[in-house]
Amino acid sequence: MRNFIIKSFATGLGGGYSPIFPGAVGVLEGVIIAYWIYPLPFLIKCLITLILIVIAIPISTKAEALFQEKDPHKIIIDEIGGVMLATIWFRNPGFVSIGSFSLPLLFIWALLLFGLFDALKPFPANVSQKLPGGWGVVIDDVIAGLYTALAVYLIIVIH
Repeated sequence: MRNFIIKSFATGLGGGYSPIFPGAVGVLEGVIIAYWIYPLPFLIKCLITLILIVIAIPISTKAEALFQEKDPHKIIIDEIGGVMLATIWFRNPGFVSIGSFSLPLLFIWALLLFGLFDALKPFPANVSQKLPGGWGVVIDDVIAGLYTALAVYLIIVIH
């Protein structure tokens, strides 16, 4: 039962088992959770995100052992935490209307930019992957989340 719980959390309740781009599924799950919590006060969003990131480290360590692989693609809790870190800073998601749909523009930017930074792994994200266990799994996504937050902020300021 314990292994099932660890795998469930590590894989984003199974999203990491997606045969196509499990990391993108993690990013999408993170955006959905971030959108769900965006109306909450800033400190509560920070606390939720911090707790998720902190528990992601030992969960990822244990999941690596269960999957018998270094940073397997099935582990997506790191993407979820990274995207949440990228989005907690913004109070207004900047809704835009496309036909009858209203889309949160900042979350779309976060989704795209986080995916880019997560894939490119700019310094120091590339070096952080060499950290042992869950640290190496999670920290590069924390860095990608910070880069994403900065990039989205610059888009807002320039726009």
